[in-house]
Amino acid sequence: MRYRLDTNSLMFERLGAFVAKHWLGVILFWIALAVLLRCTAPPWDSVTFDGDFAYMPADFPSVRGEAWLEEAFPYQRAKSSLAIVVAREKQRLDADDEAVALDISRQLMNLLGASLYEQSQATLQEAEKVREVGRVEGAVRDRQARAAALLDRAEDALQSAISMNGELVEYRRRREAERAAESLPLAPPTSRLAEPYHNLALVKRAKGEEEAAREWQAEASQLLTSDAALLASSTPLAATDLSEQPAPLGAGQWPLLDVWTPSDRLLHDKLVSPDGCAMLVVMQLENEFMATDNIALVERIDSFIAPLRQDAARRVAPGLQIEYSGSAAIGGDMLRSTRASIQNTEICTVLLVVLILVVVYRAPVLVIAPLATIAVSLVVSISLVTLLTQLEGTPGFGWWSLKVFTTSKVFIVVILFGAGTDYCLFLIARYREELLRDGDQAKAIARATGGVGNALLASALTTILGLAMMFFADFGKFKYSGPVIGLCLTVALAASLTFTPALLRAFGQYTFWPFGLQPPRESANRFWRFAADHIVARPGVILFGSVALMMPLAVLGAWQGNHVTYDFPAGLPPSLPSRQGSAVLKGHFAVGESGPLTLLIRKQNGAFDSDNGREHIGVLAHSLLLPGVASVRSIADPLGDASSKTPRHFGISPRSLRRVAARKHRLASQFFTPQVTSLQSDIARLEIVLQDDPFSIEAARTLSAIDAQLVHLEGEPDKYWKDSRYAFAGVTAGIRDLRQVTQSDNYRIEWLVVIAVGGVLLVVLRSPVICLYMIASVLFSYLVTIGASDLFFRWAYGPEYQGMDWRVPLFLFVILVAIGEDYNVYLTTRVFEERLRHPPAEALRRAVQQTGGIITSCGVIMAGAFVSMTSGAWAYWLGLSAEQGAAAVPGIVQLGFALSLGVMIDTFVVRPILLPAFLALWYRWSAAEGPVSVGENPVETGADPMV
Repeated sequence: MRYRLDTNSLMFERLGAFVAKHWLGVILFWIALAVLLRCTAPPWDSVTFDGDFAYMPADFPSVRGEAWLEEAFPYQRAKSSLAIVVAREKQRLDADDEAVALDISRQLMNLLGASLYEQSQATLQEAEKVREVGRVEGAVRDRQARAAALLDRAEDALQSAISMNGELVEYRRRREAERAAESLPLAPPTSRLAEPYHNLALVKRAKGEEEAAREWQAEASQLLTSDAALLASSTPLAATDLSEQPAPLGAGQWPLLDVWTPSDRLLHDKLVSPDGCAMLVVMQLENEFMATDNIALVERIDSFIAPLRQDAARRVAPGLQIEYSGSAAIGGDMLRSTRASIQNTEICTVLLVVLILVVVYRAPVLVIAPLATIAVSLVVSISLVTLLTQLEGTPGFGWWSLKVFTTSKVFIVVILFGAGTDYCLFLIARYREELLRDGDQAKAIARATGGVGNALLASALTTILGLAMMFFADFGKFKYSGPVIGLCLTVALAASLTFTPALLRAFGQYTFWPFGLQPPRESANRFWRFAADHIVARPGVILFGSVALMMPLAVLGAWQGNHVTYDFPAGLPPSLPSRQGSAVLKGHFAVGESGPLTLLIRKQNGAFDSDNGREHIGVLAHSLLLPGVASVRSIADPLGDASSKTPRHFGISPRSLRRVAARKHRLASQFFTPQVTSLQSDIARLEIVLQDDPFSIEAARTLSAIDAQLVHLEGEPDKYWKDSRYAFAGVTAGIRDLRQVTQSDNYRIEWLVVIAVGGVLLVVLRSPVICLYMIASVLFSYLVTIGASDLFFRWAYGPEYQGMDWRVPLFLFVILVAIGEDYNVYLTTRVFEERLRHPPAEALRRAVQQTGGIITSCGVIMAGAFVSMTSGAWAYWLGLSAEQGAAAVPGIVQLGFALSLGVMIDTFVVRPILLPAFLALWYRWSAAEGPVSVGENPVETGADPMV
C-alpha cells in the first residue's frame, strides 16, 4: 500500500501564494461583494416561509383535500380559528360572568362588521381595476356581487353588536342599582359602544341609503358627546373620531371572516360547556394555521384581552379566567417562540464562539480573523440565498424553485459559526506551524493553505454533499433546507481559504500579539503523545472496550430512533397563552372541537344538493360515528346533534327541531354548500369532531378507521357511493400525511447521505476499508447520541415526554454524519501525510500529537455553537429571561442538545480513540510499507510495521 500527497495540494499552495501576494485586493473584493449583495438582496424575513402542511407532495390526501376546499369554497373560507374562553374552574358561570362574555362578543362583532366593510370596499376597488384592464364583464359583476354580500354580512354583524350593546348596558345598570341598594362597592358604569353605530352608517352610505346613514351617524355622535368620558375609560376599542374610516382603526388588518357568539341561539349550546362552567367566543379566520401574520394576530389579542381582564376584576367574583386558544393562537405562539429562539441562538452563538476563541488563542487578531471571515460569509451567503429565491418566475427560469424557511437561519448561523471557525482554526494552526519552521510570512501562508486545503475541501464536501442529499426529499422543508445550508457552507469555505489568509497576511507580525509566536504548549503535546502511545500499544483492547461501553446506548438509540412526536402544541412552553387556553378548553369542551377533521366526497352528478343526496349524506354521517368520533356535522345535521346519546322525547324532539332550523342558518350554507354553483351537486363536505387531541396518535388511528369505513361503504350493495372519491383536510389529516412523508424521506436521505459522504471519503483517501470504518464509526456515534439524548430528555421532561421532535432524527443524522467525518478526515489526511516520512506507528503518533489540540478546540467550538440552540431552555435559570421557557422551542432545544452531544462524542471518543485504534490495528493486519518520500517509492524496512 502506498500513500502520496494529492496533486491538489499544489493548487492550494498556489492559491495561498496568490492571496499572500494580493492580500489587499482579496480583502477589498470580499468586502465589496458583501456590501453589493447586502444592498441588492431582499431582507431575509421578506422571503421566508412558515408552516409544514403546505410543503407536502400534491398527491397526498390532505393536500388534495385542501385543493378541493379551495376549489369549492374559494371565498371567505376559514382556514383557522381562535377561541376566547371565559371560565371558572369548578363553578358555574353566573350572570356577571356571562356579561363579560357578552362584552367580548359585542366588541368582536363590531370588529367583524368593520372588517367586512373594509373587505367589501377592497373588493369593489378590485372590480374597478378589472374593468379598467378590459376583462370580461362577468368578472366585474362577480366581484360586485361579492362586495354586496360582504356589505350585507357587515350590516348583520353590526346590528348584532348594537343589540348586544343595549343588552349589556341594561344588565349592568340593573346590577349596579342592586349593588348600590346593598351598599356594595360600585364598578365603573358601562356605556354603549359608539363604533358599531358609526360603522353601520358607513355601511348604509355604501349601500346608497343616505338617510339611514345620517341617522346612525347622529346616534354615534350623540354617544360620543354624552358618554365621552365613560367611553374612553371603559372600552378598549373606542372610536377616536368620526372619519370615513371604520372604527377601530386598522380593523381591516384583522383576518376575520366570522364570529360565533353564545348570543346566537342556535350556537348557544355548542359554545357553552355542558357543565356550565365555560363559554366560548370563536373567531373564524382566513389565515392558515402557521401563517406568519398570526404573530401580529396574537399580539393584538393580548392587547385586546388585557383591559377586559382588568375590567372584569372590578365587576365579577375572583377566579374568572379569560384565556384564548385555537389553531391560529397555537400557530402564532409557535412562530413567536421560534422567532425568540432564533434571536437567542444567534446572540449566544456569537458570545460562545468569541469566548472559546479568546480562551484558545488569547490574541485579539486570532479572534478577529475568524469572526470577520464568518461575518463576511454570513452576509454574502444569506444575501445570495435571498437573491436566488427571486429567480422563480424570471423569464428563462421557469424550472427554478427555491424556498427558505424561518428556521433555516438557525442552522445557517450555527453551522457557519461552527464549521467556519473550524476551517479558520485549522488554517491558523498550520500557519503557526509553518511560520515556526521558516519565518517567512508569505511562504508560511502558501504552505499552510496547501497543507490544509485538501483536508478542508474534503471535510467541507462531506458536509455540503450530505446536506445536498436532502434535495431528494419529498417534503418541501427538507428538500430546500439542506441545499441552502450547503450553499452557505460553500461560501464559508471559499472565504476561509482566501479572506482568512489575506487577513493574516495583512496583520503581519501583529497576528500573534501580545504573546508573540510560540510553539504549542509542551503539556498539551505530552498529553496527546501519551494518548497516542497507549493507543498504538494496545489498540484492540482500547477499541473493543470503548465500543462495549457505549453499545447499550447505541442499542437504545436504534430502538428509539423512530420514536418521535408530531404533537405541535405539546412542544410549546406551558407559560404561553395558547397552552394555558388549551388547558382551560380541555377541561370543559371536547378536545377535538379545536380542530375538526374535514371529509370531502367528490362524485360526478352526485346530486348532493337534492333531498335524496342530503338523506344519503345523513346516513353516511351516522355510519361514521365510530369509536373515537364525538360527532359528525353535515348539511343534513349542521350541529352534529344526531351523534348525541341524549334520549329522545316523545313526538318531535327539540334536537330535531334544531336540526331543521340549523339547515336554514347562514352557517349551514357557508360551511357545507359549495360556493361554486357547478360543484354544489358534486362535492359534499362533512366536519368530523374527534374525541382525542387532533395532533395525537389516537386521532390518527381514528382517521385510519374512518378511511376503512369509507372503503367498506363503497363495497356495500347500496351503490350510491360507488365511484366516489374521498379526501381529508384539517390538522389530523395533515399530521398523518406529514408523518408518512417524513418517515419515507428519513429512510431515503439517510442512505443517500451515507453514499455521498462515503464517496467523498473514497475519492480523498483512496482506501475503501478505512472509509467504511469511518462511516461505521460516525453511524455508531449517531446511535449513541440518539440513545443518550433520549435518556436525558426522559429525565428532563418527565411524564410529559412523548418522544423527540419529528425533525430531530433526520437533521441530527445528516449534520452529525457529515460534520463528524470532518475531524476524521483531518486526522486521517495528516496520518497519510506523515506516512510519507515515517513508519506507520510513528506517523500515527505524530498525527495524533499534531492534530489533537486543534481538533479538540474545533470540536468544542462546534459543540458550543450547537449548545446555543438550547439557550431558550437555560436562559431563564441564568436570569437572562423573565419568563420561563418563553423561547424554549423543544424541537430546536432537543436538536441543539443532541448535536452538541454528538460532536463531543466525535471529538473526544471517535476521533482520538476509535479511529487511531482502528488505524493501528489496520496497519498491523495489512503489513504496511515503510516510510515514503514525496514522489518516491515506499522504503522496504523489513521491520515490524508498527515500529
